[in-house]
Amino acid sequence: MGWLPVTGHFPRIGDREDGRTVIGPMARTAQHVFQALRIVAGPDGIDPACVPVSMGNPGEVRAPRLRVAVISGEGRWQPASSTGLAVQAAVDALVARGATVVEGTLPPHLDESFEITQTYWSRRVRSGTEIDDHLRRWDRFAGRLTRAAAAFDVVIGPVVADVAPIDRLIVGEDYIFALPWSLTGWPAISVPAGVDPPTGLPLAVQVAAPRWMDHVVVAVGAWIHHDLASPA
Repeated sequence: MGWLPVTGHFPRIGDREDGRTVIGPMARTAQHVFQALRIVAGPDGIDPACVPVSMGNPGEVRAPRLRVAVISGEGRWQPASSTGLAVQAAVDALVARGATVVEGTLPPHLDESFEITQTYWSRRVRSGTEIDDHLRRWDRFAGRLTRAAAAFDVVIGPVVADVAPIDRLIVGEDYIFALPWSLTGWPAISVPAGVDPPTGLPLAVQVAAPRWMDHVVVAVGAWIHHDLASPA
């Protein structure tokens, strides 16, 4: 959030009317994502929420310096076994490169992110007090995760709890593991992580990092993609 102007997005969005929706490139590899990001990032003189922040270099990220927080589930929000194994494989790949897993640094956040997002999704005419309360809880949530990030550099977790459903529509609960980064504006990337043995459907893991650390997300995503596609 903040790298790319949303000028021309349809339907029209803006930082004040929609503080969650962001745009970003899709590509076959993390490196290609970053190449596209560098081309389109930066203020356009129209979107006031797009800021001139210098972008880091993924090539300068070093695995032995990275502290990794892991999302393996929380309360009622638990990934399917194949998704959990994919997350663990990604973490193991980073540890093999020298990264350090830091336990207990990411506070419980999934329930709160779902509640805040549900309130957002169900927008309707509300009193000023109700709107203020929602925005206050949203800001408090984002601030709590930002303070926690002093203890880690990157987060590895599921993109969704399970493979794509084949007999129902996607519902709000399916997005639970992506909601925190929408609320905080942190960069995140989805990385292929093999297939689910029973169904043959693709699995993925999610890499997220604090704001403006897109280069860390890209570097870590590229390592995971490489290592899970061609394990040593």
